[in-house]
Amino acid sequence: MSDSEIIIVNNELTPQQHKIADKIYDIAHKTIQEILYSPSIDDLVLLVKSVSKVAGLSEMIKINDRNLRGFEKRAIVVYLTRKIIQQHAPAYRVDSLLRIYDSCGINLLEIMIDFAKNNKLVKKISLGSCLC
Repeated sequence: MSDSEIIIVNNELTPQQHKIADKIYDIAHKTIQEILYSPSIDDLVLLVKSVSKVAGLSEMIKINDRNLRGFEKRAIVVYLTRKIIQQHAPAYRVDSLLRIYDSCGINLLEIMIDFAKNNKLVKKISLGSCLC
């Protein structure tokens, strides 16, 4: 086995992050389940959609009325997406999906985060123009 075939993935979450991941696991896997079994979706596109959906769910999490910090969301998204692929993807796709995910899943998430940070939609409301 050459060095390029060795992949090390750190799936360690803190106890609190595990609790959060467990809370959103059912919603996340049900959300992704449909696309996992779609034969018309290429593996890479499936991963983009999966990461995007789990990342979207992570944005809705609040603890004591506060949003999760970025590094916590990132760790949860990486962990959950991989777990869902392992446990719910069709057997014939698991190896291919995990190979792609392990090689570029974190980079894919970073691209999404960068895009979201740099392309925020801010709705401006002018109170002076309200006609009542």
